[in-house]
Amino acid sequence: VIKNYSISSEVIVDIDYKEMNKTLLEQFNKTKRIIGLAESTLTVYNEVIGYLLRFHDKGLAEMTSDDIREWFNYLLENGTTPRTVDNYRRYLSSFYNFCNVEGLIFRNPMKKIEGIKQPKQVKQPFSNEEIVLLRNNCNTLREKVIFELLLSSGVRVSELSNINREDLDFNNNSFYVIGKGSKERKCYFNESAKVAIKNYLDSRTDTNAALLVSYMKPHHRLGIVGIETNLRQVGERAGVTNVHPHRFRRSFCCSLLSKDVPLEQIRILAGHANLETTKLYVVEDEDEIKFNHKRYVN
Repeated sequence: VIKNYSISSEVIVDIDYKEMNKTLLEQFNKTKRIIGLAESTLTVYNEVIGYLLRFHDKGLAEMTSDDIREWFNYLLENGTTPRTVDNYRRYLSSFYNFCNVEGLIFRNPMKKIEGIKQPKQVKQPFSNEEIVLLRNNCNTLREKVIFELLLSSGVRVSELSNINREDLDFNNNSFYVIGKGSKERKCYFNESAKVAIKNYLDSRTDTNAALLVSYMKPHHRLGIVGIETNLRQVGERAGVTNVHPHRFRRSFCCSLLSKDVPLEQIRILAGHANLETTKLYVVEDEDEIKFNHKRYVN
């Protein structure tokens, strides 16, 4: 005889998978914010997961490895590059690993999905001739600051935009930036950048705290798009193609490598989280390789 129990005619209803998806994403976003993940990066995570959910209208917890492979195949067959699809894979792996470790889901569908092979593309830094052409075609004091500071410090364009006047230490030719993951690092600039910065600041009559400001009053901080536009205009005048902030960063890393600076120190100066990222930035000089082969082999 079973006592103190009653039989109910109510039917247990499954949890709405859309509400569950929302809960998983909210938990993921909340936790990643606490550890300092940038809002822009979180936005990309959510966009990628949104793409997956629009392809498979089902719960994230019920998603299988085959479901995700099917989506990846669809993307590749419809023109998405292998590099982009592999980036999606990395974002999904991070999300599902978090959910699995936190006990929010019982299995991780990304465990069985390997990296997507992609053709190796060698992204070239500026040549010495291109650097001379670009320097000679910086027509304004602000353009000279942007050019010299990017080339000598290797900072990201977002970091350059966020520099304030008071951040600059002219005694040590240095400044601090807040990079990816809200990590602070010390950056350095050379004498050419120092002269360019001082000439630019001496010409300013505004009181804006930003290092780089717009030409028009009330002289707002110059943003990423403004910096990119300036560089593109300099490139057009110089006859140099593909002039953008990230190429200066690559040139910075390659220049240090050519001067025998250890890769680990280049990693620190560039603000990379790991050495593998730094290795993607550096390109060996073919002329130097040819010279060393002739020197040591012959």
